[in-house]
This record gives sequence, C-alpha cells and structure tokens, in this order.
Amino acid sequence: MSTLEEMKRDGRSTAELIAASLAQIDDEDGKRASCNPLAVLEARGTREVFDAAIALSGARDSKSRRLGVTILGQLGSPARTFPEECCDALLKIIHREQDREVLIATVFAFGHLGNRRCEGALIGLRNHSDDDVRHGVAFSLSGATSDAAVGALLELMDDPYERARDWAATSIGQTVSIDGPEIRDALLRRVNDADVFVRAEALHGLARRCQSASKIDPRSAFKIDPHLS
Repeated sequence: MSTLEEMKRDGRSTAELIAASLAQIDDEDGKRASCNPLAVLEARGTREVFDAAIALSGARDSKSRRLGVTILGQLGSPARTFPEECCDALLKIIHREQDREVLIATVFAFGHLGNRRCEGALIGLRNHSDDDVRHGVAFSLSGATSDAAVGALLELMDDPYERARDWAATSIGQTVSIDGPEIRDALLRRVNDADVFVRAEALHGLARRCQSASKIDPRSAFKIDPHLS
C-alpha cells in the first residue's frame, strides 16, 4: 500500500486531524510521514477540509491561522482540489495578515499552490524587511515568466539573504525559456557568489543556456574566483 493510500484510509475525523496538527505545528523536522495529520488533511482534500482550513485561517490565534494557510496551499496534494478557491482565500489573507509566521506560511503556500494569480501580491513583497518573506517570494515565483515576475526574481538574485538569492537563482536558472543578455549577466554575477548553493544554481542556469545555442564563451562563464572556492 502506498503512503498516499495509507493517508486516504486514515480513519480520524477532520476535527481530530486538526487537533493533532495544531499540537505538531511547531515541529521543525518537516517530515510528511503517513501518520502526519497535516499530510492526511492535505491528501484528503475534501470540501469539509477546505471549509475547516478557511475557518482556521480566520481564527484569533496565529497558530490556527498558520495551519489554515498551510492546508490551503497543498489541499488535495498531489492532485489539487479547489485550487481557485484556495487562491482567492490566500489573496485575501496575505493583504491583512500581520503575524510574521503566518505571513511567511502564506507566501510559501502560494508557491505550493502554483497559481499565477498570486504573482502581483508576491511581487509586492519582494523588498519586505523580513529575510524569510523575501525567501518565500523567490520560492513562490519559481517558474514564473511574466516580465514583472522575472524582474522581481532578478532583484532577488542580488538580495543580501543567501536563501533568497539561492531560490531566485534556481527559479531563473531552471526556466530556460527566459533568456537574453540581462538574464545571463545576472547568472554570471552569481557565479562568484559567497554561497556555494547560489554559485551552483547560477552555473547550472548558464550550462542549460549554453546547451541551447548559448552565445556565452563557457570558459569565461564558469571562471570562479578561487578565493570563494
């Protein structure tokens, strides 16, 4: 029996799963085992779970709101259920939320949902003062190809926070359909980045473009400052 099948056969009620999820929400291991109540809720993906997530997202306490937006971001995973309604709900939440942890969870939820209607809200947060919010913006804009989204990702490639730079470089680097001198110059700047993961993503992005009729001399594209090795 697959993990997904095990989760769908879980006999706990929605209320029981929510109570268990609230008790575990501060766990930092990030594992989604078959017994994980949050993973079960997301896999179940029913209207009942959606309604419960909406109720949680409007709760007084921030932990409940954080759980609500997390569920909305991955409801029905891997086959998403109510994606447009989830997007509508998250768009309302992101404009009103003041709690740091809930805001970060909402930004990442957009990335998991993958609905491009969220791009405007995310772009508006690209210069947010919180490092993890900007990291979430870079993550959630992954795969975006609109001029505004690409412009935001190019800005985030120069962000002072390495995880924001890493995801921006990943997003730009993997989307080979986005190309041109500005894109390649941005990737070249990150080849000598202080962070090894950012350097790797920049190199991968350039290599992909070199494989598709690149105009960059690979010998110059991959010259890394030895002091940063």
